[in-house]
Amino acid sequence: MYKRQDDNLINSRYFYKCFPRKSCKGGGLVLIYKKELHESLVIENIVKESILWVKLLNGSHVENNHFYIGFVYIPHENNVFYRKNELDLFSLLIEDISVYKEKGSVIVSGDFNSRIGTCPDFIENDVMGTEVNNFISNVIDYNCDIPMSTRESQDLVVNSFGRKLLDLCRSTCTRVCNGRTFGDKNGKYTFFNHLGASVNDFTIVSENDFHLVDYFCVEDFNEWSDHAPIVFHV
Repeated sequence: MYKRQDDNLINSRYFYKCFPRKSCKGGGLVLIYKKELHESLVIENIVKESILWVKLLNGSHVENNHFYIGFVYIPHENNVFYRKNELDLFSLLIEDISVYKEKGSVIVSGDFNSRIGTCPDFIENDVMGTEVNNFISNVIDYNCDIPMSTRESQDLVVNSFGRKLLDLCRSTCTRVCNGRTFGDKNGKYTFFNHLGASVNDFTIVSENDFHLVDYFCVEDFNEWSDHAPIVFHV
């Protein structure tokens, strides 16, 4: 599947699109979707072979709105990718989220190679008095973060990319589904190999649209990957 073939039909129920990496051998992104979504799913953008943005037309839960879903693979911080590309994928993702939030509801999901422990993904005690709020509102458009429920995780480690992901969540008002939603109350491990286990695959959603995700879970590991599948319903 390294040769790109658009709209290939896997069977009578699914289509797939392949986006192989051009900068190195192997790897890339594959989008598999149900046949009934074929007319309502639009590829918006592919960013540095690592972020695939998809628009889902007429999201059923949002009147006169669309879902913008970003599927991501952020290479590990020591990956040769960063020697070939002098860029910060998290900064690019922040820019994209800010743009798509103006157009609809945003969900980002995938392998961030980030470990965030149980650190808060929102600004704690983000409150302002009436006078301060009135003054600030005349200068900038600022909304205080909404306190979220405590997020659990089986992985208590925080790495440098994890801190970048937390900064991304705070700056874009997006929140992590792992460890605080029905289906994953404990923040299950998403990665396992001979060196250990970690949580580095996440789904994040706009703060105001968090209620649209009515289910999120980390499924069991299987023989196909050292990452467990993550599933969310909207």
